[in-house]
Amino acid sequence: MIAELKVESTLTDKYQTTMPGVVRKALGLKKRDRICYTILPEGDVLLGRVSGVGEAPAIGVFLSFLA
Repeated sequence: MIAELKVESTLTDKYQTTMPGVVRKALGLKKRDRICYTILPEGDVLLGRVSGVGEAPAIGVFLSFLA
């Protein structure tokens, strides 16, 4: 059984937030790392670390579209 941990943060007037330390640690994030958001059809959002250097996530989608 996988344990679930929920944490919260507050959105500022400029729509910014500080990512909680437990989330940064779980994703293995360091300063200047990039994160990505995956929006699911149900409205849930998955947060992840961008792995690798180079190609932006949109490029892969665009190239798949062209194919």
